[in-house]
Amino acid sequence: MDERTRRLSSYKGKAKKLDQVYFQATPGIQGFEKFKDEWEVLASSFGDSCVFHHLPDWYLAALYSRTIDPDTVWLVTAHLDGKLVAVLPLQFQDYKIGGFRPRLLGTMEHDQLQSADFLIEPRIGTSKFIGQLIAWLASDSGLSWDGFRLRKIPEHSLVRLNSVDQLPAGSTALRHDESAYFDVTVVSEKSLCDIPKEMRRNLVRQIRRADECFTVRYESAHSMEELVPAFEAFLKVEASGWKGQTGLNTAIVCQPSIKGFFQDLMTRFGKTERCVINTVWFNDEPVAAQFALKLGRTLHILKVGYDESKAKFAPGNTLLFRVLEEACTDASLDRVSLVNNPPWAQRFHPRTFGAWSIYVPNNTLRGRLVLGGLTLKRALDRRKAKPEAPCSSAEVKREAQVAG
Repeated sequence: MDERTRRLSSYKGKAKKLDQVYFQATPGIQGFEKFKDEWEVLASSFGDSCVFHHLPDWYLAALYSRTIDPDTVWLVTAHLDGKLVAVLPLQFQDYKIGGFRPRLLGTMEHDQLQSADFLIEPRIGTSKFIGQLIAWLASDSGLSWDGFRLRKIPEHSLVRLNSVDQLPAGSTALRHDESAYFDVTVVSEKSLCDIPKEMRRNLVRQIRRADECFTVRYESAHSMEELVPAFEAFLKVEASGWKGQTGLNTAIVCQPSIKGFFQDLMTRFGKTERCVINTVWFNDEPVAAQFALKLGRTLHILKVGYDESKAKFAPGNTLLFRVLEEACTDASLDRVSLVNNPPWAQRFHPRTFGAWSIYVPNNTLRGRLVLGGLTLKRALDRRKAKPEAPCSSAEVKREAQVAG
C-alpha cells in the first residue's frame, strides 16, 4: 500500500447533505460488503435493464481475487430519506504522465472489466445529481484527487446522458469505443439477427464439415453441477492456442488472479443460474467455449476461446451461431451482447452502441497542471502515431479466425 493509499485508508467516510441527497465514501472491500444487501435491492428495482456492472457480486469477485487491488478502491453511495439511491464503485487508477503519477479517481480499470457504469435510481439520476456529485467529490468527500476519469461508459448510461450540461471547464466527453450486440428478436426466413446471408451459408457449411469428421455436440451449462466441469473445459480451450504457448502466458489458467475472478463469478452468479458456459465438443475434446452471464433479457458473453488446431472448422464462429440460433427461440432473451466489439465479430454484422470516456479536472493547482499534462500527452501521442505496418497473410488469417 503506497503512502497516498495509507493516508486515504484512515478516512472513515463522510456524509454530506445536498438537496436531501447524502453522499458517503467508504474505503476498500468493507464498503462493498457493508452495502451489499441494500445494493442488491436497488439493482432488483431495475428489472431487466440491470447489467453485470451494476451488481455487487461483479465487483466483489474482482476484489477478492485481487484482479483489482482492494487498497485502491472506494465505494461512494448516495442516500435519500434514509434509502440507498445510487452506488458508485471508484478506484484510484494506476496512470502515469511521463515519470509523474497523478491522482486519478474513476471507474475500476482492468482488461477483464470490459464495461463500467454506476447504479443510479432514475428519479435522481439527472444532470443536477451529477453536478452535485462532482461538487461533493471536490469539496466534501475527504478524497484527494486531481482528475475524475470514467472509462467504458455505455452511451445510454445516466452518467453519460446527464453529464454534458454539468461538466466544468476543461472536461471532456468522448466516444472512444463500441459495444456489439445481436437483437435476437429479429428473426425471419431471410434474416437471423442481421447476420449476412453469405455468412450464414458459410457457417452451415462449416458445421456440415465438422459433422463429417467428428461426433459434434453442443452443451450449455447453467446449474452449479454443470458449471464446474464446464469451467474446466473452458479453461482448457482458452489456453489451447497461442495465449498459453507464448512467453506472455496470457491465458486465464496462467494468471491466478484472473482465474480466481472468473471462478468467483461462476460461483456467485451460478447459484442463481445466471452464469452460462457454452461449449462445443469434437468427439471427447472441447474445441470452443464461451463464459457468459445472463441478466434480465440479455446474455452477456464475457470471454471466448477456441482450439487453434481445429481452426479450419471455425468452432468459435459456429458456437456463436449456435448460441444465436438458440437465443432466437428463447422467449426469455431479447439480446446477446459481446460486451466489447472484437474484430472477429465484424463478419456477423452486429449492432453497436458507443462506449464513452469522461474526464473532469479538479479545480486545484495540481488538477489544472494534470489537465495540462494530459492535453500535452494526447497531442504528442497523436503526433507520434504512425500507420500500422501491413500484416503478413498469416497474421491476417489469425485476426480473422481469432474466435474460430
